[in-house]
Amino acid sequence: MQLRFELALSLGLALVGCSGSPDRTGTTQPFDEATEHPCNKGVVSHFTEARVPFDSEPEEPDAGPSSNRGDAGGLPGLPPNPCRNAPPKECPGPPRAIFACPNVSSPNASGDVHRGDQITVTVPITDEGLDAYSCFGLSDARGMAQVSVLLYAVKPAYVEESGRVLDTDPPGAAIHFSAEAAGTRQEACAGDLTRVEFDVIVK
Repeated sequence: MQLRFELALSLGLALVGCSGSPDRTGTTQPFDEATEHPCNKGVVSHFTEARVPFDSEPEEPDAGPSSNRGDAGGLPGLPPNPCRNAPPKECPGPPRAIFACPNVSSPNASGDVHRGDQITVTVPITDEGLDAYSCFGLSDARGMAQVSVLLYAVKPAYVEESGRVLDTDPPGAAIHFSAEAAGTRQEACAGDLTRVEFDVIVK
C-alpha cells in the first residue's frame, strides 16, 4: 500500500498532490490497543494511532498514477518538495492527535457496509494537525473500485476517500485504511501521532 499525499493549501479545497511515501525511518509504535480505542464503533474496528519517526532527507518522489490528483510542480511560492519531513522539535505534554475518529457513510440506513456499496470514508484532521503539517494522505490496502480522494484544507479539515466496495469481498472482510500526515511545519512536534490505521468491516 502506498499513500498518495495531498498538499494542504491555505484556502479552499486542495486537490494538489505531493507524490511519494512519507520520509521516515523505523517502524510505527501503536498508541492504543484496537479494542480499547473509543474510535472503534459502528463499522470501524482496530483503530490505532502511531508516531512516525521522521527523516531529514526526503525520498525521491514517485510519479505514481495521475488520476485523482494534480501536479504541484512549478506552483509559485511552494518549496521544491513541500511534503518532505524535517525533524520536528520536542514539545512538552502528551502526544498530540493529528487525526480524529473516522466516519463511514454508506447507502444503508443501518450504517452497515455491504459488497458493492458506494461508501465514503472521512478522517477529520485536528486543528493542531492542520497547523503543523502540509500534506495528508488516505489509502486503503484492499483496494476499492472507482476511488477518489479529497483533502479539504480549511478548518474543520478532513481527508476523504470514496469508492465502491468490491463485489468479491465476503461478509466479515476488513478493508484496511491508513491516514498519515507529512511535511513538517514549525508547529510540528516530535511526539505527534501522525498516522492512524483502522478497518472498515463488510457485513
